[in-house]
Amino acid sequence: ASGLNGQRFSFHGYLPVDRVERIKSIAVLERRSRRDNETQIFIETPYRNGVLFRALINNCASQTLLCIAANLTGEDEMIATRTVGEWREKIPNLEKRPTVFLLLAT
Repeated sequence: ASGLNGQRFSFHGYLPVDRVERIKSIAVLERRSRRDNETQIFIETPYRNGVLFRALINNCASQTLLCIAANLTGEDEMIATRTVGEWREKIPNLEKRPTVFLLLAT
């Protein structure tokens, strides 16, 4: 549903809670995605989704693709893929919504 590479992907679970370590992890994942044409998949606890989302849009390249899949199978399910630059213009409310993040650097 994301439109991202489904043939090459890696699931990473949770990224670090510490801000500096989280930013480092995002940089590593973005470089790996670009180098290997590999979708990077990770999750966050619903109450920290906003923090992770802001870290992604503040630290990834504008052209990197980011898919947000929130409340999967729920009535208000949302799956949207945009560039990081586009997400900077339209910030979704992800608080208290189970969310999966997918990243593909181009």
